[in-house]
Amino acid sequence: MPERNLILHIGAPKAGSSALQSFFALNAEAMKRQGIFYPPFNTDQAAREGKPTNGNGHDLGRALEHDPRPGAREMLRTRLSHPSPNIFLSCEYFWAIKQLGADLLAEEAERAAREIRILAYLRPQPDWLFSGYAHRLRHHGETRGIREFYLRQREKMIPQVALQFMLRFKPKVRLYRSTGLCDDAAAFLGIGGEDLIYPPVRVNAGMSIGEASAMRERNAATAGVQIDNSPAFVTPEHYAEMEEFYRPHNEAFDQHIDGQLRIPQPR
Repeated sequence: MPERNLILHIGAPKAGSSALQSFFALNAEAMKRQGIFYPPFNTDQAAREGKPTNGNGHDLGRALEHDPRPGAREMLRTRLSHPSPNIFLSCEYFWAIKQLGADLLAEEAERAAREIRILAYLRPQPDWLFSGYAHRLRHHGETRGIREFYLRQREKMIPQVALQFMLRFKPKVRLYRSTGLCDDAAAFLGIGGEDLIYPPVRVNAGMSIGEASAMRERNAATAGVQIDNSPAFVTPEHYAEMEEFYRPHNEAFDQHIDGQLRIPQPR
């Protein structure tokens, strides 16, 4: 890895960030020995225990998301002033950075003579939709059916829209996979060895059987028909609609992603 980098893991949301942040916290010392400083944060112990956290870039990500908040520049300068050749921050709030935040990142990285390197994971839109909907149902009392939820969210799941202000930094975008995710991130960082530590549990696991049953019942009531096509309890017609909508966007994004972002056939 070239020296003098600011490395950002930015998500995407619902693409393994909690598991990766657990992995990063567990291996902060191993990374430090290989020239990568993963700054400590007050949720590190929870992350090492396999609990969901917002990552060590939480405060900076919140300061930069949407429009930068007062003090964001000073906070960024403080982070960039660390003597380590590589500074590594992880937080999904970086995903929400807009034009002004991206400009500030670019200005301060140039001032500190650091390159910006970005790692992001994407997943096919039906999987992304299901995971996001399950999270809303589980933690926020979501009352909409999955189709209404999709119609409100579908523009945000176009990769060029989601990453529009980060593409200038030529991010390394990879396909999310539930297995081998930590090893994939380690390869990107250029770290390895037998001393790497993996999360002790499955971090931020999916829905329980009871929660999945509740989701199924809610969508059956909303749609007026029992829907039971995984991964999102959507009909084949809904899959076809999503495939038609996202296909041109996903194909156009091939130049930016390691792999092909394609909508799988319903199982």
